[in-house]
Parts: sequence; C-alpha cells; structure tokens
Amino acid sequence: MKRSLLALTTAIALALPAVAQDADGPTEFVRDALTQYGYDAAAVETMTAAEITEIYLAATSENQMAVRSALRAMDLPETEPTDYALVTRNSDVERQVAEVLEEHGYMPVLVNTLSDAEISLIYSTATSEEYSDVEGVLSAMNLVKGETTFEIDWEVPTEDNIERVVADHLTQRGFEQAQIDTLTEAETAELYLAFTSEDDEAIRSTLDSIFNS
Repeated sequence: MKRSLLALTTAIALALPAVAQDADGPTEFVRDALTQYGYDAAAVETMTAAEITEIYLAATSENQMAVRSALRAMDLPETEPTDYALVTRNSDVERQVAEVLEEHGYMPVLVNTLSDAEISLIYSTATSEEYSDVEGVLSAMNLVKGETTFEIDWEVPTEDNIERVVADHLTQRGFEQAQIDTLTEAETAELYLAFTSEDDEAIRSTLDSIFNS
C-alpha cells in the first residue's frame, strides 16, 4: 500500500508543474492540464470553446485554485488510479478529508476543488498506517496553505461572445461563412485566444494550422 501511495504522490508532484509549460496550441495545453489534474485527456474533445478557453486562461495564470475550481465545476470524467483501492466519495469522506486539510494548514473548503482521485489518495493515506505521509501527499498536490482565493482577475468569455469575436475577425480577413461554420469547438477556442492576444504571429500561425493544414 505504501509503495503505491508514494508512487502516485510522486507522479502528481512531477506532473503538476508541467501545466505552466508551452504545449502545441491551447487545445493540447488544456489536454495536458486535464491529465495532470487527474481528468481524462479525451474530455477535451467534448468541451465547448468557452470551457477550453476558461481552463487555458486559468492554467496560464498559474492560479492553481482557479484551475481546480473550474475543472471540478465542469463535471469531467476522471482518470481513476489503478494502483490502490478507490474510495467512494461521499459527505463523510469529504468531511474527513476537510479535517485533514485544516489540520495541516489548508482551508477546508479546498475539498470542493479536489478530484475524486485526490480525495481517495488523501483519505487512503490519512486512514492508513502511512498517516505520516499525508503532508507529503498534500504538498505534492500544490495546494495553497492558509487563506486563499478562487477569484480570477480576467473575464470568463461566454460561448456566444467567443463565437462572435471569431466570426468578426475571420469575416474581416475575407473568410466565408461556410468556412466559419466548419470550425470545431477546439478550433474556435484557439482562434479566440489568438485574436484576443493581439499577437500577429500567433494569429498567422493559428489561421495557417486550421485552414491550410
């Protein structure tokens, strides 16, 4: 048991910092973020442009709590760990995990941002003979100690706003409505992020990868 818990803790510690690294476009960046926070990477294929944009903005802001809160609110499928017994998440388990968080200097409310796998890992460690490993498990999750905020300092765009911005910019560049209508949610999100970045090179490369690949 101890070996499996420590192995998963190490995997989390190694994965989380990678969210801040560049990926091959916003969609792949979000796919990596999903994996690193314990969610199924394939879920990006069913996410809306607004959801992809929200996760991308949260992850690149380096606000871990904003990322966790946003992902948890989206009810995405998780990647269940296979090397230890998965605990059924319920109010009693969440209450005990909240108590563990508070005991180690974290806000109990953080329990609402944890994935089922993280809940399972904390609970399994805290209720086993490896209780002394709890601090290491929590530290590997990059949770913020003490008072923290889930507030974001940017406006989360709506789906309609994203589509309107993308359509306007593409129309101004001579693209036809038929071309705009073929865009996927991921492509729409990537174009929105490029256009609002006002980075000419990012705009050119995004347009080229979508329409000329």
